[in-house]
Amino acid sequence: MPDRLRQELIQTVAEIRAVLEDQRRLGFDRLHLPSRPSVSPPVPAAAPAPVADPCQVCPLCAGHRNRVAGVGAVPAAVCFVALAPGRSELEQGAPLVGDAGRLLDAILFALGLQRDEVYLTHLVKCALPEKGADPEALTQCGEHLAQELEQVSPRLVVALGETVGRTLLPAVTDGLRGRLHQWQGRSLLVTLHPLELVREPARKREAWADLAPLPRQLRLNGR
Repeated sequence: MPDRLRQELIQTVAEIRAVLEDQRRLGFDRLHLPSRPSVSPPVPAAAPAPVADPCQVCPLCAGHRNRVAGVGAVPAAVCFVALAPGRSELEQGAPLVGDAGRLLDAILFALGLQRDEVYLTHLVKCALPEKGADPEALTQCGEHLAQELEQVSPRLVVALGETVGRTLLPAVTDGLRGRLHQWQGRSLLVTLHPLELVREPARKREAWADLAPLPRQLRLNGR
């Protein structure tokens, strides 16, 4: 066997092994494959051009030079919304990277999706202060998010984390997770942020229970 072919085979086997290990860590009982052929989960590449992000409405942006705009497919069938950029996101200028991003890639792969097929963004585009953001500022960010998603036109929005969910759905007092909501004329699911799953791996089954209906919802909505 030629050396080049041997190296390609070794690399492919290693990639398949990594995918299986990621799915095992996610708590899957069986192998979930994307609808189109692939041998490994997508690796974050050069980010697509961001949707225009002129938001300077609330005081959170004061003193922040770095703001992380949303990136991904436009239009996109599904959009994932995290709370705010962390250190990795601010350094790389892209949402949901680092440890959380790698786990999100594995989750997307298990759902039959790839990073370049979805839209990723934050509710707050700049770093949060150490004391956190007050609800009024988050509400203003939610209004800007609604404008942003008018350009993206997702049929399904996935809120990553309880704070995002409660900001977008202030009237919901219980049952935030585990069911579909309506927000701005779009279906909305609430689940755990990937970083929560990195810190508490035992909760990955909870996240999978939240997200398992997602492919079916996309099919029902004509993905």
